[in-house]
Amino acid sequence: MRKNTLRLLLILIVAGVVLSGCGSGETLPASSGNSEDLTASLYVQQSNPDKDESIFSVEMIIPSDIQVNEPFEIEGLLCNNSDKKVEILHGAAMFTYVVYNSDGVEVPNERGTYTISDIGIGVLLEPNSKYSYDGGGHVSTKLNEIVLERPGIYTIVAQAEFHITGSGENSRVSIKSDPYEIELK
Repeated sequence: MRKNTLRLLLILIVAGVVLSGCGSGETLPASSGNSEDLTASLYVQQSNPDKDESIFSVEMIIPSDIQVNEPFEIEGLLCNNSDKKVEILHGAAMFTYVVYNSDGVEVPNERGTYTISDIGIGVLLEPNSKYSYDGGGHVSTKLNEIVLERPGIYTIVAQAEFHITGSGENSRVSIKSDPYEIELK
């Protein structure tokens, strides 16, 4: 009886070691056995996000008649600056906006509690095109609506988050707009 218990324990330990090795989330690219191939392939994988970000930019459309304590809406635009079609997948909160005061401190946007539907929206961006999405009813409170309570100089930055899909690729991209300065009197 004791011998069977030891065998069972040994089998469980070996199985645990084997399964823990198989369960690591890291997938290494196939290699021809040459260590240079593996290094080059890993480097390319790590440098892809920079390449992906370079073909995109984010712009904003901001109203010119902004008033203190009056809500205004910003429209974020994702620009495909390449000469190729690009498939992307994004959620309802693709665009978010951050406002900074003249001291560079983030101004809180009092939205209270809000909900976002966890959806995926696939889009094919044409070459040299611009794409905008405001949440389409999948966000309970408009993320692109801002209210500034005091006069002053403010800077607004938009951020777009999405995944590049297609061709078996799935790269996460997070890119920000250039800062845009406004003055409220």
